[in-house]
Amino acid sequence: MILHDPFGSIRYKGPGVFIAAGNGVTPFLAIFRDLFHRNMIQGNTLILSNKTSQDILYPDELVKMLGYNFINIFTREGVIGFIDRRIDRNYQVDIIRDFSGNFYVCGPDLFVKQINGYLLSLGATADTLVFEQ
Repeated sequence: MILHDPFGSIRYKGPGVFIAAGNGVTPFLAIFRDLFHRNMIQGNTLILSNKTSQDILYPDELVKMLGYNFINIFTREGVIGFIDRRIDRNYQVDIIRDFSGNFYVCGPDLFVKQINGYLLSLGATADTLVFEQ
């Protein structure tokens, strides 16, 4: 077994939009749990992309904490009541109304790069983007 020091850091800077792909939701879980426990979760939204509904980590807990501010997107499954598309620039324009707030992004490297690029092109600033570097 090879052990390494912990890496990556997603630090909470205030309410915002969390965008994750697959297991990229993992660092957000700790943030949401802490905010929920302190009754400070209001003002946060999670947009989570997975291949199928079976791939969601802790779906019941996320619904309990975020309610309607938990948005599921599936890229390979058409499920009634859920969005079946990708988080591309057009989707962000349709869903996110204000690009001046905080954005937290986590997932595969290409996903993070693309999402950050879309956000910057829509008015977000580098200071408002939080992601592992």
